[in-house]
Amino acid sequence: MKYLKGSESRMCRFDECAKIVGMKRTKGLRLDVCTRWNATYDMIDSAKRYRSVLNRLAEEDANFKHCPSRDEWNRVERITRFLKPFNDITTLFSGTDYPTTNLYFQEVSQIELLLLGEMESQDSFISNTAEQSHCS
Repeated sequence: MKYLKGSESRMCRFDECAKIVGMKRTKGLRLDVCTRWNATYDMIDSAKRYRSVLNRLAEEDANFKHCPSRDEWNRVERITRFLKPFNDITTLFSGTDYPTTNLYFQEVSQIELLLLGEMESQDSFISNTAEQSHCS
C-alpha cells in the first residue's frame, strides 16, 4: 500500500488496472499505523478487496515487487476472517455509544469462543496467535 500511495502516478496506474479488471475504487487504500492494531486490519482488508487489481498491477509494473503470492493471499483471507470480530468489538467499544455490561459480556464471550475454536486451526499462525491471545 505504501508503494501505491507514495505517488500520484502509481495511484493512477492502480485506477487503470481497476478499470481493466472491471472494478472501480470505491474505498480507499489504507496504510498501517503502528499505534493502532486495527489499522493493520483495515490495511489488509482493503488490500484483499483489491486483490485482482493488485495482481494485475504486479503484472504490469516491474517496480511493484511486494504483491502477495497466491499462498499469501490465502493467508490474508484467513487472517482477516480471524481479526474481523476483534475489529468489530474494538469499533463497538470505542464508539460514541457506550455498551452496557450485558453487551460487553456477550461480545467478550464471543471473542473467548473464537479464540478457543481457532486454537484448533490447521493454520499454525492462526492457532499460535489464538493461543497467545487467549493466555494474555
